[in-house]
Amino acid sequence: MKTAIYSIQKKYLNKIYYLIPFIALLICSQLTLAQCPMGPCNPPQQVVTDVDDTTALPDCADGTVQLNGDLDDGECTDGSLDIDGNPDPLNCVAYVFNRGPNSTTLNIGGDLGQGNGCNGQVDAVYLQYTDPNTGMPVCMNFGVSGSGLDLALEFPTDTDAAGNWTVLQITVFVCANSRASISLCGACANEPTPCMLNITCPVDNNLGAFDCETGIPPALNNEPITAEYGVVINDMCGTVLATSEDTPALDVCVGGMITRTLTIFDDLDDSGTLNGAEQSTTCVFTYTFTPPVAQACDDGDACTINEMETVCGATVCVPCGGGTVLDCASGPTTVQACDDNNPCTINDLETILNCDGSICVPCAGEAIGPPVASLVCPAELDRCAKDGSNIFDAMFADNNPLTAALGTEANPIIGGANPGVVSNTGIIDASGLDLGTYSFTLSYQAPPGCISNTVSCTFMVVKNCAADGGRF
Repeated sequence: MKTAIYSIQKKYLNKIYYLIPFIALLICSQLTLAQCPMGPCNPPQQVVTDVDDTTALPDCADGTVQLNGDLDDGECTDGSLDIDGNPDPLNCVAYVFNRGPNSTTLNIGGDLGQGNGCNGQVDAVYLQYTDPNTGMPVCMNFGVSGSGLDLALEFPTDTDAAGNWTVLQITVFVCANSRASISLCGACANEPTPCMLNITCPVDNNLGAFDCETGIPPALNNEPITAEYGVVINDMCGTVLATSEDTPALDVCVGGMITRTLTIFDDLDDSGTLNGAEQSTTCVFTYTFTPPVAQACDDGDACTINEMETVCGATVCVPCGGGTVLDCASGPTTVQACDDNNPCTINDLETILNCDGSICVPCAGEAIGPPVASLVCPAELDRCAKDGSNIFDAMFADNNPLTAALGTEANPIIGGANPGVVSNTGIIDASGLDLGTYSFTLSYQAPPGCISNTVSCTFMVVKNCAADGGRF
């Protein structure tokens, strides 16, 4: 029978060779250049399994079997073309899986490859079934090659009105560019769906508006996702962690619209970091940050007012400063007692700037006269300069200090610490005066800096030294 079928196929295959691409397009609407096989596969190239027969295909929870098939060159081939567009078909084994309309089998698990250990390479894998709505074959190319391939060999989930399955057969073509055995190792029914990282990002990705008072949503550094992000974790295998990154990096002094990207990963090895073997995905959010406004402050300088600063938490954007400098014209002042070290003043006062004590109005007082003392003229003086000196001139020259020397034979003329000076009117040189009695007027002038206080007295001086040639 195999020889007869093979002969018929060879006879017609040569005639319809050039129609193969067009037939393929009509049969398989989802095909690529690598096609599902064009012809039927002979029994040595078919492995037919009833998935509801647990002796033929146990449930994955109970065990596994190995399903083997042989390649026979030239019989069951795919429709692939080489780089020149010429036929270069691969040899294929067809795994045919049947189920009943009420079957509990949803998929077939196992690893595909060449040889008993499935370690040899296969070059193409296809899944084909008949669409229950159109009656047309559907061919899906897995687009993979390699060894130990763990693929999703799933029955379509179409049902009729009664809830019965309408796709009762799927065919998995496993193809290789060689003549060898093909195996489905670890085959079983209802392989548990591998756990996967499956998260849902929120539709509304705006985190909100924030400022220095409210703060921003916490940044994440390989940490669990906090509630404010609204991320829904649908499935995972390990512990879901996330790391956030802001673009641009937030400057709280500037603010603006910030994009925050969460890199979410399934930490399978519990290392706390994302490695190359772990699944990851991203959710992108935005938020707005309003920068701080200037506020009153104190720069510590008592002589400035109305200082301002701009701060955001512990971040100083603009340091405290820029206030108005106080001076004697604008700042508060105090008038206080002082001492100008002038004995001729009383009630000395000065004005100071309160903030630093600097002098606005120097110390000054009310001017007063010197210590008052009467000018006492001596009694009548008898003078005779027996030693030849002109004592009279020495005593009464203008601007000499008025001291007690004048009153040697009488009362002191003045007391106190500020004697003033004598003003001797009319006496220049007494040596030419004749013997006799003369009247002199002495004036007392108050010391500089005090109120003018001039007093005078008149007294008599007798020149009686006849024996001395009439000289004083």
